[in-house]
Amino acid sequence: MKAWGTKGTGPGEFGELNSIAMDSKERIFVADRGNNRIQIFDKDGNFIAQWAQFGRPSGLYIDNKDNLYVADNTGVTGGIRIGSAREGSVSGFVPDADSDPKRGADEDVAVDSQGNLYTAETPRRSVKKFVKK
Repeated sequence: MKAWGTKGTGPGEFGELNSIAMDSKERIFVADRGNNRIQIFDKDGNFIAQWAQFGRPSGLYIDNKDNLYVADNTGVTGGIRIGSAREGSVSGFVPDADSDPKRGADEDVAVDSQGNLYTAETPRRSVKKFVKK
C-alpha cells in the first residue's frame, strides 16, 4: 500500500478527489475535482503532470487504446470530454442533455466493448447510455 499527497492546490496536492484510473504505461490519473484538473503520477506516486483542459473532472475511464473519457460535472457545460491519455488532447465532447445545475451532472463514466458510453448522474440517481454510431 502506498499513499501520497496532501490537501492543497500545488502539484501533488489535492482539493477533492473523485476518481482514479491507470493507462497502458501504468501512469495513475487522478480526478482532482476541487482543483479543476487531472493530475498524473507514476506508479510510485511521483508527480508527472496536471491537465486542466478536461473541465472539472469527476469520473475517469481509460480504455485499452489510451482513450481518456472524463465526466465533467461543471453543470451548464457539463458532459463527457473525450481525448488522449497519451498526449492530453481533447478530441470530443458529449454534452449532458439535461445540464441543469440544480438537477445534477455527470459524476462518472464507463465505456463498454462496443464503444458505448455510460454516465452516472447525481442527484438524479440515474445512468445514461450513449450508443456509438
